[in-house]
Amino acid sequence: METVNMIAVLGGSFNPPTSAHLILLEHVMDHTGATRGLFVPSSHTYVARKAQKQSSPFLFTEQERLDMLLAMVDGKDGLDIDTCEYGDTSRGRTYETLCCIQERNPGHDVCFVTGADKLGIIPRWKSAEALLSRFHLAVLSRDDIDAKAAIRANPLLRAHESTIHVVPGLPGIERISSSRFQRQLAAGDPQAAHLVVPAVMELVEQAVARREKSRGR
Repeated sequence: METVNMIAVLGGSFNPPTSAHLILLEHVMDHTGATRGLFVPSSHTYVARKAQKQSSPFLFTEQERLDMLLAMVDGKDGLDIDTCEYGDTSRGRTYETLCCIQERNPGHDVCFVTGADKLGIIPRWKSAEALLSRFHLAVLSRDDIDAKAAIRANPLLRAHESTIHVVPGLPGIERISSSRFQRQLAAGDPQAAHLVVPAVMELVEQAVARREKSRGR
């Protein structure tokens, strides 16, 4: 049987991208056999709405987030970025995003990376049947959720069990997040730099400096 290359897709705000995002996608690639990994940053409209809801102290532009992602994957074999959601003024739909990536990468299987906590939500998505029929899922395990049991307990997920890959969890990765980075950066905590790769930290500092300059500080 012909081998079809797999692309692991990790979407998110990446405001900014952290070391956890990088570690997670590489971990998923290792466990699914994916030959490529794609970071798919959300549109400014979506990220701005989320930032306002979470009272985030920093909101980076689409271009700034793209530059940070490019800096993070520089020199990393098989990792890239797809900006198919940029410019979207709606909430965006995972199924449409995956279809776009599939169209750009014919001859590949596309695998959407998600957490085990989303297994109860995915079957209720508007395009759940189409998504599960056409694409793979890579589900990151959690200690408090039996992912395999959750899959078998839902008829829709169970019907597509062969294309749902349960990936071992990464203990401690939840302590590395964009929101934590933002809080520490706003507080002047130097430990914030340990949550992102050095090249991203440099771009964050440049972006913050531009904002302060524009405010006349």
